[in-house]
Amino acid sequence: AYVLAENLLLPSLALSLAERAAAAQRRHEILDTLGWAQLRAGRASDALRTFEEMRPPLAIAWLHRACAECANGKPESAALSLRRALSMDPALAPRAKSNSLLSPLFNREELEKTARLGLEYSMIREVLIEE
Repeated sequence: AYVLAENLLLPSLALSLAERAAAAQRRHEILDTLGWAQLRAGRASDALRTFEEMRPPLAIAWLHRACAECANGKPESAALSLRRALSMDPALAPRAKSNSLLSPLFNREELEKTARLGLEYSMIREVLIEE
């Protein structure tokens, strides 16, 4: 299911497989796949609910959660999730930077607005934004 969702191959099949797996077991790996499949199938609000249900121990799950948060118009939450993902696995930076769902996080105006709210963006600025 994850490979189908990740590569946008048959998103409805990926979603169906992930839903069946999640119905059988609510482990974080399965919930991550379900949330990612929901997001890739255009069900951003369902994906966000799925990611909010779990406290992912995996960096990739935090990256996926950041994508769902951006897709639901929550850049501040997304930035925190992305920061957590990158602190767990800095090697995810190129993948994060190339993900179009995360593009609101790389808008300088949005970063400055959110930074004024007191959120920590130093890691995102250092790792992802080229001057």
